[in-house]
Amino acid sequence: MLVIANGLLVAVLVRLDAPEHERRGSWYMEVRLGRLAKVRPPVFDTLENATRWVRQRLRG
Repeated sequence: MLVIANGLLVAVLVRLDAPEHERRGSWYMEVRLGRLAKVRPPVFDTLENATRWVRQRLRG
């Protein structure tokens, strides 16, 4: 899932679906660009949670 903000790619989210993933079905931010590059995000239960997290980081 590509995350676009103001027309720019800021992140790429991937769904954890392999059997060996502890939180299968969650979302992991595989790539972070720009202001998100140095931030270590959590694993997200939903895309909505990931979107909220990205918006908060880009505002602040």
